[in-house]
Amino acid sequence: MTLGKELVIVSELLWFWALADCIMTGADSTWPWILLIGNLPAALVYWFIYKNPAAQQKFPPLFLKRWAYQQQIMDAEEEARQIGNAIQYIELADLLREVGDPSNALLQYKKALEKESKNARALWGVVKLASERGKLTEVRHSLETLLVVDPDWEAGEAALLYIRLLVNSGESAAAQQALHEYAKEWDDPEAKFYEANFLIQKGEAVRAKEVLEMLIEDVRNSAANPYRRNRPWMIAAKKRLGELKKNAMVLA
Repeated sequence: MTLGKELVIVSELLWFWALADCIMTGADSTWPWILLIGNLPAALVYWFIYKNPAAQQKFPPLFLKRWAYQQQIMDAEEEARQIGNAIQYIELADLLREVGDPSNALLQYKKALEKESKNARALWGVVKLASERGKLTEVRHSLETLLVVDPDWEAGEAALLYIRLLVNSGESAAAQQALHEYAKEWDDPEAKFYEANFLIQKGEAVRAKEVLEMLIEDVRNSAANPYRRNRPWMIAAKKRLGELKKNAMVLA
């Protein structure tokens, strides 16, 4: 078989894989059409910006985002100057955050909070920016205020961030109580991981094993976007499960 024929076969296999993957994993519904029209180049793009998490986070490049949002940002700045209500500052902050300008975004969220100290969107903006920098403890008051204003904010995402804050701060009792309340409404791999760790601390290794295995199975069977988001928790769960078995705390 010549090299040319081998390349054709590899190209066809890559294309078929991309098409099957986007259908089976629940990717954006436009991808099958893109792949059917674009063939191999589309398959390469699919892998690069959709299946490769590191590349996806950098696509499109920030300079392109800034160029694309330039007019919207200018309009939002003008509205903030002329009207100056909380919503104008929030919309400007959201745009600045989108184009990778967290410092100015934070400034605008704070201006919104000066207008409305309990505005949920502004509080959430401050919290998310801190979370992205690994600085949740610095905005604890904002997060606690948000949870008073709306305990269900973003379908429990704010509540989960608060549990993460408590866990990282070593406030075990408070974290377990918050986790108990969270579990009444929502289910998330990160929450399951924390639950398993608390069970291990209590000596309930068998139950912890069940929770970790459930976490792994849930992530493994999830669609593409949740899989990418929760894959680190699946990896952590596998590691913790291996530690349990290695220490003979549970049967393999």
